[in-house]
Amino acid sequence: MAEESGEPSDGMTQPSREKSPWVRLRRLLPGFLLLVVGSLPWLSTVLPQGGKKLSQKRKAAGRWRKEWMGGLPLFAAIAIWAVLGIIAFLLAMWWLGRVPFWQLKLDPEKQAENIVKIALTLVGGVGAVAYLVIKYQERQQAGRAEKREKDRTVDTKVQDAINQLGSDKASTRIAGVYALTDIADRYKGGYRQRVVDILCGYLRSDRSSYAPDRSGQPVWDASGHLVESVASDEAVESTILSVMHDRLRKERKDETGETIVRQTVDDDQLWCACTFDLHGATFHEAVDLTDSTFEYAPYFRGTKFERNADFRGATFARDVDFRGATFARDVDFRGAHFAGETDFVKATFAGGAYFDGATFAGGAYFDGATFAGNADFVKAHFADDADFRGAHFADDADFGGATFTRGAYFGGAHFADDAYFAGGAYFRGATFTGNADFRGAHFAGETDFDGVTFAGGADFCGAAFTGVANFGGAKFSGSAAFSRIQGQPSFRFEECKFNEKFRGAYVWGPIPTGNDGLPAGAAWEDFPEEDDKDGGTTSR
Repeated sequence: MAEESGEPSDGMTQPSREKSPWVRLRRLLPGFLLLVVGSLPWLSTVLPQGGKKLSQKRKAAGRWRKEWMGGLPLFAAIAIWAVLGIIAFLLAMWWLGRVPFWQLKLDPEKQAENIVKIALTLVGGVGAVAYLVIKYQERQQAGRAEKREKDRTVDTKVQDAINQLGSDKASTRIAGVYALTDIADRYKGGYRQRVVDILCGYLRSDRSSYAPDRSGQPVWDASGHLVESVASDEAVESTILSVMHDRLRKERKDETGETIVRQTVDDDQLWCACTFDLHGATFHEAVDLTDSTFEYAPYFRGTKFERNADFRGATFARDVDFRGATFARDVDFRGAHFAGETDFVKATFAGGAYFDGATFAGGAYFDGATFAGNADFVKAHFADDADFRGAHFADDADFGGATFTRGAYFGGAHFADDAYFAGGAYFRGATFTGNADFRGAHFAGETDFDGVTFAGGADFCGAAFTGVANFGGAKFSGSAAFSRIQGQPSFRFEECKFNEKFRGAYVWGPIPTGNDGLPAGAAWEDFPEEDDKDGGTTSR
């Protein structure tokens, strides 16, 4: 009856249950761990690599292996890997709750056989590790040899391209430019900066030998080759500038996620992280570097721009040096962002200089600069000191809506024509958050400070005004000094507000004042405490 019911009878053994997957996994895991540990050298060198992130990990692993394995003797490397394998095995046994092999109770009759098996297993494991280590070192040696061969090949290509740049033919020089560009795009790394240095060096070099004779007669060099005109080299120059522009345009998006700058090359072909040294170079062609990104400080000291230079929307992530640069025609920096210090000391702007909406996060130094054409700084933002001391403005200077967060220094500046600081009927509301220094400034035309806010001290001591000086609607939150005013200007202070807190700190000089101690049209105002600023120091 027991058989009919399907239930086991007394004294009979229940059928063995099938082992669960977890039990099988636990038995297979130690061997798997040994396999992984023993295969680490082979896996790290043989498996294919792909993707930017994976490539970076490979480089980091390579540096680790070079430091910890490359310099070790073969025996030491084998011993290290063997010890690591044993440790991994023991840890696995402990994790699985098993007893290490040395604590196993062996059958005395099979003890010798078991010992032989264990010994053979260890010897085989060490041999396998030794083989893998040997293959790893061979792979390393082969990799180093491959790299040396690659370096020799690239060096040869670079030298060939340099030789092309030295050709008498413009077409050959252009081919050399593209050959260097291909090297930078393909091999990257240090070759990219090397290519940039070569191209910048070419632009800095004296290329006047390609100029024709003033008489219009053909010119031959010492080798008997016909010398090409400078126009042909301008084609080479334009090619270099075009290549640079394409590889400096990094894609940008606005706050809404809409693309406002579209790059023309892949991310790994950008040259934004390179250093550009163009000091003393002469550009015969127009320079177009709109929306370019310079992650490192570019060097334009003493550079000459014979035609228009366009830097609209450019981003200078660090300092930028234009000291002593000459702009023979218009230069456009509208919407540019200067993250570091900006040096235009003693720069010459023969044409218009347009800095509308530009942002200067660091100090902006224009002291001693010459502006022969219009100087537009409309709605420019100066987060640090703005230094225009000794600058010469031969035409209109428009700072309408500009913001000066810290000190604004215009002492000794010369305005030969109209100077507009948020003035006229079009631009109002310039703000000087720090001290405004106009000591010794010369205004030859009409000067309009209509609606300007001076949150700090305002110093006009020794300034010269030839025409009308309009301060209508201006707001002086700090002290102000107008002593030693030169010329015979006509001052206008209608609806101008002065801080009553600084009654004793205002110096009017030749400006007539009424019974209230203020020029005609001006009024005292009790500014809120939160608006009070340090009046700053002013010369008398």
